[in-house]
Amino acid sequence: MVDLLKEFYPLYKLKVNIKFIQILHEIAKNSADHTEQNAFFGLDINIKDENLVVKFSLGDLGVGINQNVRSVLKDDESYKLKDKHLAVTDSYNYALSMGFTSKPYSMVNRGIGMSTIFDLSKQINMKLSVFDAKSRGLLSNAKNISHVELRKVFYNVGFSVGFYYYGELVQKILK
Repeated sequence: MVDLLKEFYPLYKLKVNIKFIQILHEIAKNSADHTEQNAFFGLDINIKDENLVVKFSLGDLGVGINQNVRSVLKDDESYKLKDKHLAVTDSYNYALSMGFTSKPYSMVNRGIGMSTIFDLSKQINMKLSVFDAKSRGLLSNAKNISHVELRKVFYNVGFSVGFYYYGELVQKILK
């Protein structure tokens, strides 16, 4: 995929967006690190109104971030008190926090993946959503990762949608 983008971008006088590639890499790495299930990836590259529009989705057939976070917190005494009240936004507040990992005993997981994805997507003005636990979180609309802010951007879609990311990046084509 990186090679495809490196070949495609010069055709339209665009610099390869390294941060975008880092986001895709981190999403794929997180999926591989946190589930042993199959995954899917889709990438659309279109030209529209002198803009390059790149859309992607990446999902896996694992339990999702919400359940992964809950599985770590179940041994925490404070979590047991609020187990029935822990919302998907609470799980994402943990997941997006620097240093939190749902694999605390792993030698490779450091708890920076989700925060890196969130921060880089903000830096390049990329639209980013996550679908998880019957919810859609419009992460690009969140100003920060506070509980209050996350509650503003997560919506119940009414049925299980599996787990996946959806992103869109628009770049102006130089002439």
